[in-house]
Amino acid sequence: MAIDRTDPLALAARGLELSGMEYIQAIFRGELPPPPIAELMGFRGVEAEPGRAVFEMEPGPEHYNPIGSVHGGVALTILDSAMG
Repeated sequence: MAIDRTDPLALAARGLELSGMEYIQAIFRGELPPPPIAELMGFRGVEAEPGRAVFEMEPGPEHYNPIGSVHGGVALTILDSAMG
């Protein structure tokens, strides 16, 4: 079944056919497209197993706050994804 990247509901529907771990691992392996937030923020999942999720990203200027450091919301977005 092909997933339309422009429709996050299609990706979510595909996820209902898998266990939660299988779903996340399929996304991390590139078998399913990443969620829109990952593409927007520029992060990716690297590894997932029970009790562990690893994400990575390299912050760019688009992630900086007005004082020149990475906005705290970037870290919290990755944290939210890892804990979800």
